[in-house]
Amino acid sequence: MNIETILSIIFVYCFLYKKNRRDIIITIKSLITSIISNYLLLTDDKFFKIYDYKENEVNSLYLYPMKIFYFYIFFEIYDNLFQLRIDFTIHAILVSLSMILLKYYQLSHCLTIAVLMDTSSIFLVYVKESFLYKILFISTFFIYRIIIFPLYSYMYFINKYDKIVTYDINFHTFSMIIIFSITLLNIYWFHKIIIIVLKEFR
Repeated sequence: MNIETILSIIFVYCFLYKKNRRDIIITIKSLITSIISNYLLLTDDKFFKIYDYKENEVNSLYLYPMKIFYFYIFFEIYDNLFQLRIDFTIHAILVSLSMILLKYYQLSHCLTIAVLMDTSSIFLVYVKESFLYKILFISTFFIYRIIIFPLYSYMYFINKYDKIVTYDINFHTFSMIIIFSITLLNIYWFHKIIIIVLKEFR
């Protein structure tokens, strides 16, 4: 039984039968993707320039986050759209566009860099459980979404400047637009987090 079959069974079961399905599905997705991406970050020299390689030139682990998101993204769009979470719906649309773009150009492995940000999502659903989870969520959100991802984005922009700043629309131009949009969304969320934290300490 391959990972696609296993994940489809788990996600469908949680979606249909579990009351706290959102928390369970987010936790499963975040654990798997963050473990893979952090492992590759620490062990693979190609990680921060993975876009320079083809799918068949990288560790096969790079391809798993895309497979996981195939199943997760439908749930995220459905869950947030019907609960009128506008910012999360925008996030789901941006992730969907990223997946389509990467799949079209046969660069599915590049999604692994973005799913590093899922590390903070592990603690998101448990922030109300204890103060420790709040600290872990805020710190990982800041490290991965406010420092590492924008830093990588800047490196990517510098390395591919000639291909991004051009009149020809290409993969790198589209990628930079999506990356910039996700970064703005992360800054917006972090601003909201800071406001909530400050209110709690007043």
